[in-house]
Amino acid sequence: MDLADSLSGRKLYRVVRPDLPSHTYIISNLDSRRIHFDPTITDFDLYKQTVKCNEIFLRFAHRLGLFGGFRANRVCELILISGGFYYHLNRSFYHVFGHSLPAGFIGVKRLLGKHPRGVISYDNLEAIPGNNITLIGDTIATGATLIDSINYYLAKMSTVKKIIIFTIAGALPGAKRLAKMENIFRQRAVELRLFFSDGIFGLAEDQTDMFYFHPDSILAPEAKKAASEKLGEALGGRMCVIWDWGRRNKDPIGHLEEVIRVCERLGEPAAAIARKARAKLTDRRRRL
Repeated sequence: MDLADSLSGRKLYRVVRPDLPSHTYIISNLDSRRIHFDPTITDFDLYKQTVKCNEIFLRFAHRLGLFGGFRANRVCELILISGGFYYHLNRSFYHVFGHSLPAGFIGVKRLLGKHPRGVISYDNLEAIPGNNITLIGDTIATGATLIDSINYYLAKMSTVKKIIIFTIAGALPGAKRLAKMENIFRQRAVELRLFFSDGIFGLAEDQTDMFYFHPDSILAPEAKKAASEKLGEALGGRMCVIWDWGRRNKDPIGHLEEVIRVCERLGEPAAAIARKARAKLTDRRRRL
């Protein structure tokens, strides 16, 4: 892992391994670590924190020259419903560059098992420009839904020039699957760039949860140190780094109840998270 750039206290590392895509990066970012370490951040507060993470990603991508030679109206967003729905790249792009993103949508459902895959049921790609750079924000676990969605997209949109993927929580198996697809992307003259937040995480046997303290995790050094202090080995080795992303965005009360159930029995520092979640839950219920 080599330091590639730094910006306002955030660091960009390039990770070079034969089983990863050629251009794989880890962004060490206080904003994404707040999401990872404080599961009491939910719904609108989570939205605001996600936008901040996106902005740092976009600034690093710009500094790497990934948008060079392209007009703003040739950069677009592909939204994978439902997980990618909560990434809000359009708002972040507008904050950074002053332009909104044309967007396309693919509805995809994940089927787990020995051979995970994505089942696509819907698309709307009418706003996608030709000869474009496509941005995708999504959680990456096995990578099945992402890869199947990209293959579907490229079959429909034959003039894509670059695909740039950003994830606030991404796992090593998904990254490895993307690496296996890289030769196919090259044959189609499509460049791939992959950005992770704070680490490429090991994946649990349930093919969903990602842990800081998994033996397969590749962590930015700042993130590894902070995780020990903020999560502890017990929580950092058993709960997904973003918990249930969808529920955290759309069902904050149910999510906070889960945080309390899990954290209150694990001792410090998890117990402190449970106390904070209980206080937020009490306040929310009082305001209903």
